[in-house]
Amino acid sequence: MSQQQISPATGAQDTRLDCYYEYESLPVGLFFRYLVLQPASADTDPLVCTLYTAHLHEIPHFEAISYVWGISVKNKLISCNGKVIHITANLHDALCQVRLADKPRTLWVDSICINQANPKEQGHQVSLMKHIYKKSNCTLICLGASSYIHAPMVAALVADVDYMIQNVFGRADFDWASNSFPFPDKGEPLLSHSGWESFGVLLQQPWFSRGWVVQEAALGPEALVLWADTTIDWLKIVRAYIWRIRRALKHPDIQHLWLSDLHLQGFHIRRNGEAITFRPEGAANPFTFLEILDCARWLGFTDPRDRIYASLSMPNSDKLLPALRPNYELPYIKVYRDFACEYLRISEDLDILHFVHNDNRTLECDFPSWIPRWDMRLYSSYTGNLNTYNKSFRRIVSRLSSTKITVSLDQTTLKLRTSKF
Repeated sequence: MSQQQISPATGAQDTRLDCYYEYESLPVGLFFRYLVLQPASADTDPLVCTLYTAHLHEIPHFEAISYVWGISVKNKLISCNGKVIHITANLHDALCQVRLADKPRTLWVDSICINQANPKEQGHQVSLMKHIYKKSNCTLICLGASSYIHAPMVAALVADVDYMIQNVFGRADFDWASNSFPFPDKGEPLLSHSGWESFGVLLQQPWFSRGWVVQEAALGPEALVLWADTTIDWLKIVRAYIWRIRRALKHPDIQHLWLSDLHLQGFHIRRNGEAITFRPEGAANPFTFLEILDCARWLGFTDPRDRIYASLSMPNSDKLLPALRPNYELPYIKVYRDFACEYLRISEDLDILHFVHNDNRTLECDFPSWIPRWDMRLYSSYTGNLNTYNKSFRRIVSRLSSTKITVSLDQTTLKLRTSKF
């Protein structure tokens, strides 16, 4: 039975099957699609766009959208090249939020610009996402239009905190040393700013609990948060959060604020000279790739394969990384297994065993117990690091021993041979 559709041009229902948009294959190489969203004077106007194909090095100025996919039901429509594409309600709301009233807007939106029905194209385009976000003018973080009260309160708070921090950095006697940013006086007005309650509401928005959004916010040259009718600089939000958790340590409401350490790492890398003034020496060093995967266990992914694929573009301290290409034709268990084997091969380091978590269910299945299940976490609340791993420790194998690491051909058995000195 065909589904009824709304004609983008007239608003009339249309049940013709030939009105669906059909994707053409992308050329071989660094090619991707972008869309031009047509303007509209009212939010109720139909969404209309045109899809184009371009080489990564020959693209026009564009902005990338970051949003929460939400439920997978595609019950909204967008007209694309005169045809119809079904989209989710969350994407529909995000496009309405960024649509301009007076001129077209050039955008990259993953769920439209990537043919989601083609696993090979998905894998290829995901491998390009790092470059796509870096090529964009800006990342637009769409939180929806749910809070017209809290959004301006957060904008005012973030502006006040940023003004204070910039004043401190501008002092002639500020030395930019580790942990040198001053603690506030007890009477500091910012500690009791009325915007902190709204800031907590901001951090509870679904976007902050998702995994893909970490690289989306971190990789572009700029990121703006669009919340209701308010626009807030992303880096200023992170800066306010860092000041709050690093300098207002005894405030009773601090435990209600949580932002993933992966977002903080993005800030540390982009603003390292600033970040170290809030941390002890060495505490703001980049995560290893394994630490990124571990930290991402607290974030949500619709597809468990993306727990690895979404982290491949994140800056990290590893000199060597497995040369994995996203492959959505493989089951996620196979992806985890291939990653573990390749990591051991190139690193010859058993640190990966620190991140193994098992329960009765996983121990009873056929999956090798020595391979980390990145889709598992064994605790019900976030308390810092997920486990007691510390990169300065080597609990598995002593540094004073020479260890040969091999994996069986069927990738099920890890073999170690240690030579004593």
